[in-house]
Amino acid sequence: MSPKSVPPTMHRKEGPPPDGLLFGASVDREPEQTDAEGLPVPADNWVAWRQVGRMERTHVAGPEPQPRLGFWERPEEALDRAAEAGCTTFLMPIEWARVHPHPGVSGPDSAVLARYAAVAAACGHRQLEPVVSLHHFTHPGWLGEDFWLRPDAPARVRIWVERVVGALGGSVRHWITLGEVNSLVVRSWLAGTLPPGRTLAFVDASLALDNLLCGHVVSYEAIHAEQPDAEVTMTTGPGRVYEFDGMMADLLVARSEGVCVADLDAWIAQRRVRYDTAFPALGPGERLVRRLGAAWSSYGARGMGRAGRPSRLPRRAIDALYGSPHPRTLDVLGLSLTAPIEWAVGRLRGSGALGATGPVNRPPDLARWLIGRHSLTPGLPIWVVDGAPATDVGRDQALRENVGAVMVATDAQVPVTRFWHRMEAGDAGAYGAVIAGLHRGDRSVLGA
Repeated sequence: MSPKSVPPTMHRKEGPPPDGLLFGASVDREPEQTDAEGLPVPADNWVAWRQVGRMERTHVAGPEPQPRLGFWERPEEALDRAAEAGCTTFLMPIEWARVHPHPGVSGPDSAVLARYAAVAAACGHRQLEPVVSLHHFTHPGWLGEDFWLRPDAPARVRIWVERVVGALGGSVRHWITLGEVNSLVVRSWLAGTLPPGRTLAFVDASLALDNLLCGHVVSYEAIHAEQPDAEVTMTTGPGRVYEFDGMMADLLVARSEGVCVADLDAWIAQRRVRYDTAFPALGPGERLVRRLGAAWSSYGARGMGRAGRPSRLPRRAIDALYGSPHPRTLDVLGLSLTAPIEWAVGRLRGSGALGATGPVNRPPDLARWLIGRHSLTPGLPIWVVDGAPATDVGRDQALRENVGAVMVATDAQVPVTRFWHRMEAGDAGAYGAVIAGLHRGDRSVLGA
C-alpha cells in the first residue's frame, strides 16, 4: 500500500494487532525542582529559559495537562500504572543533567545511576521490557546552550552513553540514542522555540544536525561494543521535509545499501526525489520550506558547491558513518508522532503568508506517514513513540486516533513492533481499555 492509498476515513480491518506489536508506556521528563540553596535540579540547558519565563511559551496551546506521574521520585507508581494498563514495554528517560550535574573530576553521580538501574530492573519484575532514552532535548547546563554546535559534542556524548550502558546494561537491551532529532534542530535553530532560541539560523541548524548524526553513530558503536545483540535507534517526527525527516535514516543506512562515499551526494539527491514523490507538498508553505531545506542541506546535490566543490556546510558525519565498523548504524526506524515543521512555519502560516503546510499530526495523515516511511526504508522494523500533545482534541481521543493510525499501518504490512503512549496520571484507564479491546479483536475501542 502506498501513502496515497490510505482512505480519508481510515477504515480498519477487524481482529487483534499483529503478534509482534508491543504496547507500552513512556513518561515525560520531570519538572524542574530546586535544591536546599534554591538552585535548579537538574541543572540542564533549559535553566535560563525557566528563570525568565520562556518555558511557558515553548508549548502549544491546548487542554490543561494532567498531573505528571513523578517518575523520578515515584517510579514504582509509573511502572505499576503501565503494568495495570496491560503494557509490556516501558520507555524510560535518563536525565544526563541529573547524572552529571557538575563539570570536572567529580564525574557522574553513581547514586543516581544506581537508582536508574534499579528502575530498569523493576521493569523486568513487572514483565515490562525496559527501553532507555538517552537524550531528549536536554543536557547538562554546564555544557552550554550551544552544546550541539561544539566540535567535541560527539565525543562527550559517547562518554555519557558508555557510562549509562555500563550501569544499566544488565537489564536493558533496547536503546534510543536521541529523541526527536529533527524537532530539536528545527525548534532550536530555525523556529526559536527551544534553547538556544535561534530563528532561521540555517548554518547553525546544519552544524547541529551534523553533530547529532555523529553523536548517534558513536552512541551506536558504544552500545554495540558492550551489547552486540542490542537494538538501537534514534527517533524523528513527521517533518514532511526530506532534510528533517527521511534524510537522517538514509545517511545511517547508505553504506549497507552499497553506496560509496563518492556516490553519496547523488544517492541522497535521488532519495530526496523519492521522498517528495511519496509525500507531495501540500501547499506553498511546505514547498517553500522544502526548497530552503534542500538549499541549506549538507548532503545531496545541493550539498556541493559550484563546480562540484564541497560547500562550507559541515559534513563530519560522513567520516563517522564510513569510519564506523558497522555498515548500518540503525537497527530500527524510530518515529515520533510529533510535527516539528509546524513549529517552524506556524506563525507565518497562521497569518496566511505561507498558505497551508498540511495537517501532519492527525490521522489518516499519520497512517500515510508511517506507510510512506516504511516504503522508503523497507528493511527495518519500526518503533513509534506517541509523545505529541493533544492540541485540538482531548487526550483520550488523541490516543485512540494515534493507535488507530498505527493499526492502519500494520494492516498495510508495516512492521511496527513497539508503540509507546506518553502516560499522565489519569491515562491508565483509557489506555488499558484500548489495549484490552484490541487484544480481544474489538477495534470499536478506537472510535469511529
